[in-house]
Amino acid sequence: YLYCIRGTGFAKIRCTFFVAENLITPQRLWEFAFSVRGMGAISALRHILVGCSSAAIVAVGLCAGTHAVLCAIERRRHKPKGKFVTLKAGSKIHYIDEGDPNADICIVFEGGIGMWSLSWAWVRRFILQNVQEEVLKDGNADDVVSKRVRLISYDRPGLGFSPSDRHLRQRSHTCDEHAAQLNDLLESINVQKAILVGHSFAGLTLRAFAQAFSDKVCGMVLVEPSHPAQATMSHGKQATYEIFPSAEETALRLRRLALLHRTGLLRLFRALGIREGASISNQNRLLAPHFPADVVPEYLDQSFALEGMCTMLSEHGAFYESLAFIGRTTPSQYGALGQLPLVVVGRDPAKGGGGRLFPNARGNPEKERQIQSWHQDLAELSTCGKHVTIAGSGHGSPLFCKQDAKPLAGVIFDVLRCVWDSQRLLSSGDDVDKGVSLSISGSVLKGSMGHVVGLMEPEAR
Repeated sequence: YLYCIRGTGFAKIRCTFFVAENLITPQRLWEFAFSVRGMGAISALRHILVGCSSAAIVAVGLCAGTHAVLCAIERRRHKPKGKFVTLKAGSKIHYIDEGDPNADICIVFEGGIGMWSLSWAWVRRFILQNVQEEVLKDGNADDVVSKRVRLISYDRPGLGFSPSDRHLRQRSHTCDEHAAQLNDLLESINVQKAILVGHSFAGLTLRAFAQAFSDKVCGMVLVEPSHPAQATMSHGKQATYEIFPSAEETALRLRRLALLHRTGLLRLFRALGIREGASISNQNRLLAPHFPADVVPEYLDQSFALEGMCTMLSEHGAFYESLAFIGRTTPSQYGALGQLPLVVVGRDPAKGGGGRLFPNARGNPEKERQIQSWHQDLAELSTCGKHVTIAGSGHGSPLFCKQDAKPLAGVIFDVLRCVWDSQRLLSSGDDVDKGVSLSISGSVLKGSMGHVVGLMEPEAR
């Protein structure tokens, strides 16, 4: 402290108690203010402000330097688990490619706001486990070859290991732009047909994708998907569009967040539980224990990266605009997606949005009934649509909680089995439409084909 204020006039000040003591009391501040030799009160106050400002600058510099070192260590601590591909638009995307790379069918995972490839860790593992069990059960070599699948989960620009997109920093990207980016990715990694799996906001992205690139979709699973009618849903006295910030407000928050991150104050705030960092700390504390143990450190480090937080805020800013886009451009009538195998997976109505992640949360009964109704509406977009719920689950627990991820993987596997059967019938020249209907009707999900809500216990599979 004495070193940083030298040359500012404080050399004449008797401030030895600042060095000897750690506690600064009002009495000591008073003594300090009037211990200046040959100075008036105004001059002393001015020098005090200069000294405090100098000390603050040095403290922020030390904080920023420490933060930069810690960030460098965190980046080197984890190597990307997947591969990188550069899209036509110039974005560099990190993706995890699992399963059989030569399979005709690919399951593509699209995360909600701020979600990235590691968010699907449990679901991916259970699907591969189900596929392996199915293959081992078949002794016919031809059946084994036909029952192959490829799994793709990726990080949107600015999330996970994908570097931030320069264009994304300037404005929020809507669901139709995410859909175009997804199509660019699938073309770059040679995916011709895909079963799309999306959570929350990704439900809008996948609907936009199915509308624009219907020939590339052979099945769809929407997990707690967003619905255009959410724009008018009341949260207390605020509507959804008032809860989610506007693009202008998001830009201001991004600049503030970037400043706090570069100075290291955001890391300090997280440690102290202060506003900007507290929500991130709480999220990590709640979600990390549910992740597979081998990905927890990686998730914690990457989720606190500047690019990830800025991207998440940017996607929040595009939420209402995306709702309006889907409501305006995408058909919502019964059977709009034809006979596409479609399952809408909802949360437990009794748990609301909390579920296992927030066990004390309870949903408003009226709003929960409205949400269930919206999910049924989405299931009716296909004549082969189904709406199911997972007992005890909340909005995010089907991804993060092992207990809920297992039945979700079972749902996805049922859609995969349906597509397998369709391909088999197509190759044999049988009635494909009939095969699709029978396959979905014979699903292990509770509830008959149509749009019946079934409550599936996590132990059902």
